[in-house]
Amino acid sequence: MKKNLIESLTKEGYFEIMKYRRAHETAGNKAFVKDVLMPQLKKFGKPKIDKAGNVILQYGDSRTVFSSHHDTMHNRLNDKVFQKLKIDENLMHLTSDGRECLGADDGSGMWLMLMLLAYGVSGLYIFHAGEERVGIGSSYIARNTPELLEGYERAIAFDRAYTSHIITHQFGKRLASKKAARFLAQELNTLSTWETKFAPNDGGIFTDTANYQTLIPECFNLSVGYYAQHTGREYQDLRFLWKLSQILPEVDWESMPTERDPKAPVKSKWEKDIKPFCTPRSYDEPPMIYQDDWVGNTIVTERWVKDYAHELAEFFSMNDISEEYLMEAFGYECEDFRL
Repeated sequence: MKKNLIESLTKEGYFEIMKYRRAHETAGNKAFVKDVLMPQLKKFGKPKIDKAGNVILQYGDSRTVFSSHHDTMHNRLNDKVFQKLKIDENLMHLTSDGRECLGADDGSGMWLMLMLLAYGVSGLYIFHAGEERVGIGSSYIARNTPELLEGYERAIAFDRAYTSHIITHQFGKRLASKKAARFLAQELNTLSTWETKFAPNDGGIFTDTANYQTLIPECFNLSVGYYAQHTGREYQDLRFLWKLSQILPEVDWESMPTERDPKAPVKSKWEKDIKPFCTPRSYDEPPMIYQDDWVGNTIVTERWVKDYAHELAEFFSMNDISEEYLMEAFGYECEDFRL
């Protein structure tokens, strides 16, 4: 089983994706897009790269957008193109050398989309640029080329950790209806053979589909089986990834009900705990967090940490917010908290 799984993942090009260090606009990212992603997509049509670096392929006739991102959280100052991979053959986990992240976030999502194409699943396939820099690529599409998404009823991102989440909320906002989420859960659970069941989950922070919330009715993010993303401890559950790749092509995407109105105002369920603290700018200058926002709004309340500890940690990691930054923002010296 283990040998066959590794052989299958190798044959289908998974490890070819994962060997690249793909931080936004680095040599590794550019080499991956040029030498791996574009040649793979050209097997299925004529992919395009827009001004923001998104790689886009329209395949067949569909009302479904499939979403992933081709950047990672590797150190952008390190100019190495490749990384070393390790496989734990007992647990069937893939890791890096532990010095930096693995990049299963979102190499695994890209691979699943390539597998969907290989099985002939129609859709608009968008491999986004700069998701890890607060959605540079998807922000560009939403602001500058929204016509690309006209007529689409659902956007499915493959960019969530764990093995059971169907993310319906991002930053506390409902971006997918209960009806659509239940449909997707039933489809996946009927097709799967593993014990863990997919279920709607409202704990999402951000992925590119959030930027399409006023353009597309049903915006999701789906677990793909990685853990501890953005850290040197990141790993991918290879068994789960392979099984997921085998059932996704069988999902009846086009029969998913469409219920949410993307034009209707949506309030965040976190609104009582926090105030908006991202200042949107141009697509090549993603939203950033400013010290005044932390001090003036005091957004990190005890209640928020208690209720959203995982989401808070994920957000800090996603935005490179360090211990030193937090301490300075609240007026403390870092040394005050060290023994």
